[in-house]
Amino acid sequence: MTWDWYRLLRSLAEEAADRADLKTNVTLPENIESLTPDIEQSIYRIAQESITNVINHAGAKNLKLEMTQSAGRILCWCRMTALV
Repeated sequence: MTWDWYRLLRSLAEEAADRADLKTNVTLPENIESLTPDIEQSIYRIAQESITNVINHAGAKNLKLEMTQSAGRILCWCRMTALV
């Protein structure tokens, strides 16, 4: 049984932003290539740390999490906008 990291990544961003009273925009690809469990977990943990840093240190009002996959590469951005 594998964990649904992709769905959990979206939930992580939305729930964390909701607790911090931030607006959220999550953009993930419709489909993603199969990845090894180690890579899946690494992406999830890196995004988790990025989201935490935005919430705790950036003074943001908006959180944007975006991920793309192209040519065997995955790019993931966690951005904040509209500083207080």
